[in-house]
Amino acid sequence: MKADEEARAKMAAGMQMQQESDLQKMHEQKQQQQEMEERKRIMVRSILEPEALERLSRIGLVKPEKKDQVEMMLLQQAQSGRITEKISDSQLSQLIEKMRLRRQKSHPCLHFSNVMFPKVSVKLLGTWEED
Repeated sequence: MKADEEARAKMAAGMQMQQESDLQKMHEQKQQQQEMEERKRIMVRSILEPEALERLSRIGLVKPEKKDQVEMMLLQQAQSGRITEKISDSQLSQLIEKMRLRRQKSHPCLHFSNVMFPKVSVKLLGTWEED
């Protein structure tokens, strides 16, 4: 019985160590992700003028995924050397519009904002009668 209890204790201790190790790894991953987000935020701030940064922040309040897409595009352009000076609010607006148009061309059936739909009218010709 004593050997059985020792085996259980060792197994429990091993499981506890594994859980602590997993928690430590999760904590490290979360910390790395936060550091990456902070670096990304700093880089975006260095690319955009204050008005453009404010616009991007407002976009993020409504559509966080769109903000992420714009930030990724800006960072890619900066890393490739296509951005040489800070981007103004009007330039950011133009970039966002270009992104929208590209997406609209690649997925035309998903965007109906510019399409005029004809009015549909229904005319009743009689009354419903029960048989």
